[in-house]
Parts: sequence; C-alpha cells; structure tokens
Amino acid sequence: MIIFTADTHLTPRVWKSRRDLDGDSFRALNALRDAVLQIKEPTHVILGGDVFDAARIDAATLRAFTEFVDTLFENDIRVYVIQGNHDKDGTAAFAEIQGAVPLDKTLIELDGRTFYGLNWMPREELIDSLSSVPSCDYLVLHAMFEHLVTFTGACDLSLDDIPAQVGNVLVGDVHINDVTSLRSTGVCISPGPLHPCNIGQQGPHGFYALPAGAEQWEFRTIPTREIMRFRLIDTGEADTIEPAIAAAQQRSTPDLEPIVEIRHSNDLTDLAEGWVSKYPGVRFFTKGSATGKLVTAADILEAQKGFQNLTLIESLDIVVDASKDAELHAFLGSLLIGDAQATIDHKLEEVQCDP
Repeated sequence: MIIFTADTHLTPRVWKSRRDLDGDSFRALNALRDAVLQIKEPTHVILGGDVFDAARIDAATLRAFTEFVDTLFENDIRVYVIQGNHDKDGTAAFAEIQGAVPLDKTLIELDGRTFYGLNWMPREELIDSLSSVPSCDYLVLHAMFEHLVTFTGACDLSLDDIPAQVGNVLVGDVHINDVTSLRSTGVCISPGPLHPCNIGQQGPHGFYALPAGAEQWEFRTIPTREIMRFRLIDTGEADTIEPAIAAAQQRSTPDLEPIVEIRHSNDLTDLAEGWVSKYPGVRFFTKGSATGKLVTAADILEAQKGFQNLTLIESLDIVVDASKDAELHAFLGSLLIGDAQATIDHKLEEVQCDP
C-alpha cells in the first residue's frame, strides 16, 4: 500500500496566534503512524513537503519526527520525502539524516508503480525541471496549482504544465483536500494539511491510501482538533448553535479540545460569553462587531468578481464617502471623468491664489 500525505508542519505550536494551543502537529503525526501500523500489507509512506514548519528545528520537533521514522522502519515501512517551501535548504536534510529517503529527482518503484519527486523550487526553475522529468506513474510535487488557488498570480503551475509522460500527480503545499482529473487518464491529488493549521482549516484531515493492485485512492481520516464557526446575530440562532457546542464538548478530549469561533453582534456579547463559561471543555474564539459578519473564502471570491467589473468612477464611492468629504470626492471624480491635467492645473491655481 502507498500512503501519501503532506504539510505536516511539525512544530510545537503551529497556531501562531494562539500560544496556548500546542502539540497539534505531533499528535497528528502520531495518529498517522498508528493508522499506518494497522495496515496489514507492505506499506510505503510518502511525505509531500513541508514536513517541518520552519527553517529552525527545535529538539521536540526533531524527536517527534525521529520517533515516527524509527517506528515505521522497525516495522519494515520506509518513509520517502520531498522538501517544501517551509523546510527547504538545510532543514530538509534533517529528514534524510533521521532515515527518510529523499525522492527529489529520483525514480523509484513501489508496488509495481514508478514515482519521481521534485523538491519545492521557484516557478521558473520548476517549469525547467518538468521538461526533464522521466516517464513515471506518479510525480510528487510541492507546488501551488492553478485549480487549487482562487487568487490571481499566486499559482506555480497549471495542470497543462505537467508533461505527457507523467501519469498522475501527488501534490502538497495548498491546504485543500482535492482530487482533480489530469488529462483523460490520470488524477492530481492534494491531501491538504495533516492537521488544521488555522481556524479556516476545518478538515477533514488525514491521508490518501492506494492498496496494492488497486486503481482508486482512498482518503482516510485521523483524529484532529474539531473546528466549528458560527455567526450569531439574533437570539433565535442560539437554539441551533448551543446544541452543537454541547455536542462538541461531549466529543472533547484533554489534548484535542474542539474550537468554536463565534462572530456575534455587539448586543449579544453576554450570550456568547455565557457559553464560554458554560462549556469549559471547548476553546472559544469570540469576536463582537456591529453585524457579527463571518467572512468566508467564498464571500471574498464573490466580492473580487464584483470589484473586477467596477469602473474607476464606480469604485470612487467605495473609497471616499461623499457625505463626509464632499470636496475630495468631487475632485477625484473630476479627475476620473474629465481632463485630469486640466483639473490638477485648476486646483494648483486655486492654491496659489489663496492668500
């Protein structure tokens, strides 16, 4: 069986803004190890980059990874790695020192299938390297594909950049679980992060498995921190939200307390804060505002599409409130719809003539 996962981001505290949340990446790695050990057939594990979260590795992180590799090795399971943008340069060597097998620019055969890897590299270098990729069943990458990102100019590759001699792609980097067709016969598989790294990564989290002789990859989940997000703008919504919080507390464990984010209107602050006291087994992220608006990635994308169709003059009302600064609004409007140079010259004359 082939196991593929990526973006383990090993570090004591992967939640940068929440220093009280620690150990999530280590627990996820141990859960992956336990799941792999339960498989009753020869198994190989491929890590698709960003094994570590930063260039500097602390002792706890190194120990966690070493124990992971050693335990699997003792059970005749090898670990293969490519480097990601977080663990590039010297950091990637730590994985190899601890016994993981580097897959970069190396063609190997596992369960009758060929795999070839490329470490993370800037787009220009990556495009050049793709031209020399040998024929293989699977190309393992750490790169941002166009179909996985929603903002312009962020991607490294499109599926059309993958050479014809590559049957399928296994890719890390973009924290989205996705399977997309590659041409007519293959697939591009992105497992997403092994565990949530921020509030927007609710999951599910886990790894893809390809049993020996099978053609379809299976996604298998591991236990990670549960995340729920709510918007509370009227008291009627409490009848839906509070039962969900109570159920999450029942599923809570000391090391994986669920996270509940509540964006609430300011007049419901007491209600939201009351839940914080009532459900101590839950980690709450609460924030009040006038509307309690919870902006999602879909909301942002939709807004982007709307703004792309705006003309400059239509955008003016968004940038400048005419009711608060009528003079500036009128001046900028005249620049946009008239002769900009004439408007500027006229304004300069007014300033020069003003005693």
